[in-house]
Amino acid sequence: SLEVDRSGRVDAVFDKAKNAIANGAAAESARVEAVRLLGWSDFEGVGKTLVPLLDERQPQAVQLAALQSLGRFSNPEIGKALMKKWASFTPRLRSEAVKTLLRRSAFTYALLEGVDAGVVRKTDISSNQIKFLKNHRSKGVRTLANQVLEQAPFQDRRSIVEAFLPALELRGNVGRGGVLFMARCASCHRMGSL
Repeated sequence: SLEVDRSGRVDAVFDKAKNAIANGAAAESARVEAVRLLGWSDFEGVGKTLVPLLDERQPQAVQLAALQSLGRFSNPEIGKALMKKWASFTPRLRSEAVKTLLRRSAFTYALLEGVDAGVVRKTDISSNQIKFLKNHRSKGVRTLANQVLEQAPFQDRRSIVEAFLPALELRGNVGRGGVLFMARCASCHRMGSL
């Protein structure tokens, strides 16, 4: 935490940032900047403000800023908090969350435990990130990564294609497709511009 003087001016700046974040009527850009500013404070003082911002009701830019700010801290609870919120993350947020979780060993354990528990899909982690984990400087992380991120047994292409062939016979349902699109795709894509 920054301690500039005894008058509390720095704390007043962080308090002002918290108020800007809480103000739903504030411009998104102002809220994002306030979230970034809190990354220069200490987790104990701002964690209860930042973690709740990882909510699907918040704009994605605010959530991304919260992830980046949380990545500045070393509190091991951050990794656990990200795992609890994982299911609500869009693909873009998951990508940023993985980057955040790879910053500190304590967070990395939470990521690997999330993969092991089925909360995080192996496909949410890039091949470069998997390589990084399997060669991590921490023996514990390296060992867990090699156990959890073990390569799936090879299947020949023919058997994979044959497994999906029955899907070609299914009839589409425009209504259900629209709901699925809104739930999984609309955060990145616009209708008609895929």
